[in-house]
Amino acid sequence: MSSANKQDMEEATDQQPNQAAPPLDQNDDIESKPAQQQSLVRGDAVRRSKGSTVEQEKEGYLNRRSFIANFLLLLGYTFGLWFQVYEFLGRDRTTIAITVYFVAFVLLILSGLLELSVDIFSTRSVGHGRYHSTSERWNRFISCLFISAGILDIIAFVYWMQREPVTERQVLLVSAYILLVMAIIVMYFQMVEVKKDTWSGTLSSDKVDLVANGIVLVVTILGVVLRHMELSSNDYGDATDRLELATVPIWLFSSILYTFTDLLRLQTMIEVGNAWY
Repeated sequence: MSSANKQDMEEATDQQPNQAAPPLDQNDDIESKPAQQQSLVRGDAVRRSKGSTVEQEKEGYLNRRSFIANFLLLLGYTFGLWFQVYEFLGRDRTTIAITVYFVAFVLLILSGLLELSVDIFSTRSVGHGRYHSTSERWNRFISCLFISAGILDIIAFVYWMQREPVTERQVLLVSAYILLVMAIIVMYFQMVEVKKDTWSGTLSSDKVDLVANGIVLVVTILGVVLRHMELSSNDYGDATDRLELATVPIWLFSSILYTFTDLLRLQTMIEVGNAWY
């Protein structure tokens, strides 16, 4: 074969396109699918990436603790409403009424201590209830504010039993402001979390938490107003008693919402088989 022919064959070979197909990237494969299939594929990928046994055990543990804490909260406000009924009927100094009051606030403080222990000994993987900050320090601070307010309420109740109404109301005013500060902090972190995603993309449990935390903010503002009314020299008659009786069911309703959201999270985890590790 002549050198001219060889040169022509080499040039023809160089001009042939490269037949080796480039390796397919997994993301390119996903992008080639319709939007609905893309969502499903990405969702499966996320679930696989988060599906380690250790993470499942941790999330199941935290959800159980959160549910127990909020159930104690619900019981505490139930007993608190029971006492308010006794007070409204003028039977608040009976032995059973006093016992009901102490049981209520012991349950509330235990709920706060349980939440505090979560942030001391572990890290929250998901937000819930009052706790939507990614910082353990802020979550601990929220728990400490709630516990402090409960302790102050018990101290005020002791002054009430000793018939020292002025000191009792002053202590209750401090407690009311502590709860207001707590509610403002809680709502701030909840809004920060919601703004990271669209409202339609926010989990249903987080939406319910947002409603509950908004209710808590409103009721804490009412609590501050109530305590100032009690310390005022103006005579409001039984308006303060009626307002206080009205605020307790609102607290109870917020705790019902918190418990409901925890049940939603537990139900979701039961469906994937890792709620009760």
